[in-house]
Amino acid sequence: MKEFGFLNIFGAQIFGETELMELYRNNLLFDFYAARKKGGEKELFELIEQFPGCSKGILVEKLEEIKKLGTMKLENEITQVRKNVLRILALMLTGTCQMDCQICYVDRKKSEEEIEWGETFQILEQARQMGAKTIYTSGIGEPTLDDRFWKIAQYAKENSMEWVFFTNGLTIDEKFAQKLREYPVNIWVKFWATEPELFFEMTRPLMGLERFVRHFCEVGFKDKKIFIPKSLKILLDYFSKERIGIQTVGAKINFGQVMEIILPFAFENGLKTYVEPIIHSGRYAFGDYWDLNSEQEEMIKPYYVRQSCTRRVYTAIVDNEGILRPAQAIGGKELELIGIEKKEMRVKENNLEELRFNHQRHRAKLADLRWRAGCMCDRFAGDKNYQGKLKVKN
Repeated sequence: MKEFGFLNIFGAQIFGETELMELYRNNLLFDFYAARKKGGEKELFELIEQFPGCSKGILVEKLEEIKKLGTMKLENEITQVRKNVLRILALMLTGTCQMDCQICYVDRKKSEEEIEWGETFQILEQARQMGAKTIYTSGIGEPTLDDRFWKIAQYAKENSMEWVFFTNGLTIDEKFAQKLREYPVNIWVKFWATEPELFFEMTRPLMGLERFVRHFCEVGFKDKKIFIPKSLKILLDYFSKERIGIQTVGAKINFGQVMEIILPFAFENGLKTYVEPIIHSGRYAFGDYWDLNSEQEEMIKPYYVRQSCTRRVYTAIVDNEGILRPAQAIGGKELELIGIEKKEMRVKENNLEELRFNHQRHRAKLADLRWRAGCMCDRFAGDKNYQGKLKVKN
């Protein structure tokens, strides 16, 4: 029997129930205090009531407890918990990438305002002082191309943190992997198709098909040969399987290969799995040409990773311009559309702790924007048919 879905991700991304409840409460203390000072208690309750995810009941229950605290007691508790409100810093790096994926939900591009190591270091320090134990890098571009890559790896090592990052694998060779294994990293490798030509069509690498095919190799699987990314094979040779995962996406064009080869290969080899639905934002905001039909959706839904936005109150998301984001797919451009200037949310001009709790005045607008961005994680997280420990036979 094999566990999958929400449970089949890296340990650095999962926290115990007691710890989560403590983090919920600690963060709500700040939310409520800020709301009370501005006379926005009612608005805060109304906002949480809008959450469709499975954590709404927990948030309301904790908020009701906090509401009974007097102002002095509230301030005392905030002083005590301010170093225990984060667990994950989601840090986006360069917008540079060797791929041009058709369904990129962040519509990646390199920004002229990308921050450098000095500012990145300050963000890491501030997040760690707020309790962050994991650095998490996804979206925007390819992290291994960033000048800060090895510095962040070293920072994680020196400060007893874990680094979880996503990669398309194109820069990973044996020399790279040999150096990388000296650091506390957990690696999600892009594996969208077992046919190099289909993988190329979905991700549109800038190098051309003939060169791209060289980044694949044949391996044996269940009495047959299949193609997998060469980077995945190299990582399997150099790392323990607990630190390697396969990232894939459920789309009409690759559905058969995901269900019949990619996921079985991951389970057979004891790898982590990060299966995402297509997110209707960024480059694919108004697309539907690769959407699954209802039958396919039901078949793949139990495997979705379900990293619910409303459950991640313990995460701070900072993008490649140093902007504190409310969600992965909502950046400076989207914020400006609803009248929030970039500088209001940029860590450099403020402070991560101050920003994280002062930005709650925007939360009602941001919640609405998040849903218009097309995120489906909460819908799946709230579906009781697919919650909990799911198991299948290998």
